[in-house]
Amino acid sequence: MTVPCRLLLASSQFGSKFTTASAESKLANLERIIQNELIEFIRLEQTDMHGISRSKTILSKYLRDRAYKGQYMPPMLSIDVASNDVEGAGFLEEMSYGDFLNFPDLSTFCVLPWAESTAQILVEPFHQNNKPVSAHPRWLAKRQLQNLEDMGLALLSCFEHEFFITNKDCTPIETSTSTRSTIRNNQFPKLFHQIFRQIPGDMYSFESEGGPGQFEISCKPAWGLGGADEAFAFRTAIKEIAQQQGHVITFMTKPFPDACGSSAHYNYSIWDMDRKRNVFSDHNGAYSLSKMGQHWLAGNLKHSQAISCLLAPTINCWKILSQRAYIPYNISWGIDNRNTLIRVKNSGNDKTYYENRMVCSSANPYLCLAATIASGIDGVRRELELPDEIKDEAFKLGPDVCPPLPRSLHESS
Repeated sequence: MTVPCRLLLASSQFGSKFTTASAESKLANLERIIQNELIEFIRLEQTDMHGISRSKTILSKYLRDRAYKGQYMPPMLSIDVASNDVEGAGFLEEMSYGDFLNFPDLSTFCVLPWAESTAQILVEPFHQNNKPVSAHPRWLAKRQLQNLEDMGLALLSCFEHEFFITNKDCTPIETSTSTRSTIRNNQFPKLFHQIFRQIPGDMYSFESEGGPGQFEISCKPAWGLGGADEAFAFRTAIKEIAQQQGHVITFMTKPFPDACGSSAHYNYSIWDMDRKRNVFSDHNGAYSLSKMGQHWLAGNLKHSQAISCLLAPTINCWKILSQRAYIPYNISWGIDNRNTLIRVKNSGNDKTYYENRMVCSSANPYLCLAATIASGIDGVRRELELPDEIKDEAFKLGPDVCPPLPRSLHESS
């Protein structure tokens, strides 16, 4: 084959060379799966800046050709609200409204049981000069993961997905607000059982939340890019399954003014490259955290104001950041404290992780991952000092104790 192989690196091999031979082996294996599973259609999917899936569907017989030559697609980074067109964050004008060339990451291939004879592969865009589109969220996440790998470290992370289920007229599917009620949890077994049986990934629990028709599904942590990939694919999949059953699922942060909002709390820990030692944990350190764990947390807090526009990216998101329990209101942290911005779960060793509670359900998971790593690395490199733990109800504390979080997108810039 004379065309240079442009198949993307598997996320688990990020930073290593991906040879034509290994790419060909992976592609041949996928072709066998496609034949055995009778797959006729493949969705080439990518994230836009808001974490919404944008795709083009090809016949499966053309996968080999697209894998080596790429698939032309328009820039798909943001939305022009006035025209409802997908914009390229400036790229459309710069490129005279031309296309990017998208190449598949074959490690993301999965069959979609709810879609007849269909599979999915995530793609990433390249310029015509073979350079990656540096503003693409998945590429930004991979660059930060590379920075982490250069330090000999690995990321383990996941998102908790809160969402509302509504009828087709966008009214809540039910009116109860009884959180984690067993009766309420099991009102819609057909929907939730299909979700757990068919959506790829490692989901392990679901429960009702505090709003009418509001629920939460949690996934097990995944290494590297896996946590963000799963969150991105999950949001599209669950919407599609619900639609087939006559429902609508929304990840809009606060769709109903009188109900609580939806978050996507981001849970993460940092490990050595062998994935055997949690570098946040040290039972001899302050708060049973290692020096690196303290500096990392300090970095997350130090940059929380700046990155809040990524974690709460729309005007609607800021409606939930009120001065009340369970909601992050200021720049604070605490051991198992749900009232702080970052809740530290510290049971020791492999069970130590941080939970950023500001992340809204409509946030782009790739940008959340990238911002978390970048701010954490800065804290480690500068050896930033960790402020005192907050043991009280953080939202009741004044700015002299805890600096307030921004109250708008404008304040976060």
